[in-house]
Amino acid sequence: MSNEQIIVFNGKTGANGKPTKLVATLHMPVSNPAKKGVLLAVGGPQNRTGSHRQFLLLARFLADNGIPVFRFDYSGMGDSEGDKTEFLDACEDLDNAIQCFFEQADITEFVFWGLCDAVSLGLMYLSVKPDNRLVDFIALNPWVRQSHTEAQAYLKNYYWQRLKDKNFWIKVLSLKFNYGAAIKGFVSAISRALAKAKPDALAGQSHSNNKATSWPEFSENNYVNAMRLGLTKLPKRFHIILSGNDLTADEFEILVKNDESWGQAIAVAKGRELTVEHATHTFSSKQWRRQVEEFSLTVCR
Repeated sequence: MSNEQIIVFNGKTGANGKPTKLVATLHMPVSNPAKKGVLLAVGGPQNRTGSHRQFLLLARFLADNGIPVFRFDYSGMGDSEGDKTEFLDACEDLDNAIQCFFEQADITEFVFWGLCDAVSLGLMYLSVKPDNRLVDFIALNPWVRQSHTEAQAYLKNYYWQRLKDKNFWIKVLSLKFNYGAAIKGFVSAISRALAKAKPDALAGQSHSNNKATSWPEFSENNYVNAMRLGLTKLPKRFHIILSGNDLTADEFEILVKNDESWGQAIAVAKGRELTVEHATHTFSSKQWRRQVEEFSLTVCR
């Protein structure tokens, strides 16, 4: 069993001009902890039960195998104070979490482990503030949602699956199928799939030094480009875990395949890769979770 300690630390400055109080759990091995720790970030607001309990179980699994783990909720999420914060505005919280991890655990380097838009957050962070202490990046189902990639993934999955669905053909042959709505939706999906938006430039200046970091204004229209920039600044390897039954994973694969700049960045940084067949977005079964745990442990050792 590992030792677990609740840590409260300062996050980003709130509307009242004061830093929000963030809550983290530090999982420390009972003996001989490694000098490499894992900072575990989960995308979006999560509970601690059901499929999302796997992140607590993962932290305990890694700590039981000698690896310190730091789990935290950014502002307005889980147990942390403040207004609800989307991943686009959480870089300052991540920065403070990394600093707190190094202060609380006797580590010299760390692995970033993220799911969904936490992957986006980690890469956005690196686009502004590269960190040579980061030795590996484990990305599960990276969030790269854009209108055209969403439509392409939808065409690949939904429409193709419907053509193989017996009930679909029964409706067609029994004249109970709404052709007008289906054609309208199909045409709309094709239109969105073909229309690639031009990314916006990052608003505001961004820089990092030993005293302070100025974060740019990330938005839905520029964060994917910032992620790619962060990937090019990654000092070590980018390890990928994808679910076999997940729209978000499909969108990421489509982006890497169709965007030359992303393909090149992945080719340079890519480390290990695992696709968990039939797995849901959160790897919600014991079997799928075990594959994620073993993969993560191999990278982190």
